[in-house]
Formats: sequence, C-alpha cells, structure tokens
Amino acid sequence: MIRLLPVFFLLTACAGAPPAAPVDPAVDGTARAASPDAEAPASVETPEATGMGVTTPAVTPASVAPVEPPRGELKAATATLHAAGDAVLVDLRTDGGWPGEAMDPTLAIGEERFTDYTHPDPITLRFTVPAAAVQPAGQAAVVRYGERVVAELTLPPVSEEGR
Repeated sequence: MIRLLPVFFLLTACAGAPPAAPVDPAVDGTARAASPDAEAPASVETPEATGMGVTTPAVTPASVAPVEPPRGELKAATATLHAAGDAVLVDLRTDGGWPGEAMDPTLAIGEERFTDYTHPDPITLRFTVPAAAVQPAGQAAVVRYGERVVAELTLPPVSEEGR
C-alpha cells in the first residue's frame, strides 16, 4: 500500500495539468524540407509567429568534409639517452617547447612506436623504451602527435652516467 502512494500522487498531479498545445512546425522553425533540393526558409517572417516578438533564423545544414592537418615547421629537437635497468630513458628537448595537442605524442624508432612518456619540464618529453630499441646508435627517430610529424632526429649512443 505504501509503495503505491507516490504513484497515486503523481497520477493525481498530472491529471489536473492542462493538455499541451499542439506545435505548428511552420511557426517554431522546426519544419524540415521534404527533399534535399528544396530550399529552407530564410526566417520566420512575422514577429507575432514566434509569440515572443523576435524572428527566428532558419537552420541550414552544414556540410562536412575531411581536412588535412596543418603541416608546420619541424621542431629542432635534441636527444639524450640514459640507461635505466633494462630500459632507456629518451629525453627529447626543444627550445620552444612541444606543441599542445589533443593527441598524445608518440616516438617512432624504425618500425616501432612508443607511447610511454612524461613531461619532466615544459621543453622535454621523456619516453621510456626497451634498450634493444635504441641499438645501434644513430637510428632515426620521429616524434608525432597523431599522424602529424613534429620532429625528426638521430639518436645518440646511450649514456651510462646518471641523469
């Protein structure tokens, strides 16, 4: 019995509400063209039609096309490699810092891509990679944000000294 009381109160509250007025699509601006070739109206002509004294502009569909990401200048980056057990810390530095992007950076060495990174400071990206990935010294490395290349460099030998 007690479980039915909230339902009873809800039903009695809704029963006293006036019915909603039907909406005329021509008045509220939600009418859609019947075919893709038909033109949408520029706006509702009379202010009285909106009921609020303002004209409502028509909504025109947007066209979407793929866009090639912008290609900027490559960053001049330098690399320092430090041994850390079975891994190597690859510190990549630029003078102006790395771009702020929605995608995380990746480090590509040969055919392998590495995503485990930190930002020890604003101008440094530190990637942790297996020691075998940076052997032999002199391999080409590429830093990407998504598929956009932001830096290309040659990796130096691994330093056994502390960071």
